[in-house]
Amino acid sequence: MEKRVSSIAGSPSPKTQLDELSFWQYSPESWNLHMPRYRLLFPFRSIDYNAEILDIGSGPRSVFEEVAPAVAKITACDTLAEQYNQLLKVKRFPIVAKVPKKRFALITMFNMIDHMDDPEELLAQMSEHLDDNGRLWLYVDLDRPWDKSKHPQCFRFWQVAPLMQQFFTITACGLDSEAPNLNAFWCICKPKANREMPTLWWSTKLGVIYGRNFIRRVYLAIMRRLVFARTNATRLPR
Repeated sequence: MEKRVSSIAGSPSPKTQLDELSFWQYSPESWNLHMPRYRLLFPFRSIDYNAEILDIGSGPRSVFEEVAPAVAKITACDTLAEQYNQLLKVKRFPIVAKVPKKRFALITMFNMIDHMDDPEELLAQMSEHLDDNGRLWLYVDLDRPWDKSKHPQCFRFWQVAPLMQQFFTITACGLDSEAPNLNAFWCICKPKANREMPTLWWSTKLGVIYGRNFIRRVYLAIMRRLVFARTNATRLPR
């Protein structure tokens, strides 16, 4: 008899899983910390909640707890499902440990792919679960600003678009800055198409954005130093 579910691909290590669980045990109510950024970047208002939605790597509580109506068909999926359901017991969308064997109109992958030892394996799996007219939303931090034990992948801005284009076709992407030294890549994808915008085009676009953001950070750092120096100078005795 054919199995109706499959394990989550990506091969996260036991050490990564243990450290991730420890983080959420310490701060369980941070589950929607990044939601304001997601809502700025992704078209949540256009979601058809009558269609099947997969939130992969959901953490202890899916972000859709905050935005989805009662009729929503949300599958929240995480390798730590059992522990997360114990950690936060009150939720509309219980976390499951295996991916149902069906296709989804929307797959979300928020701040999770850098936790995987084999992200290509996970993306290949998700490509099989994306509906022919579906969309995949991805958001991932760049340059590994967090603990290596929880984030084995250190993605650079030029790496993620080519990785996504191996399995999907990017329709929109960009860089986000939640904080002065915290950069992230985001993209919206559709199933792999024969005709698509060249990966080099996306990488060039990201390079321009990254360079502009870098110059802005340097400028702001210089201005802060100048203001600090002038402030100290006015306090010196004459």
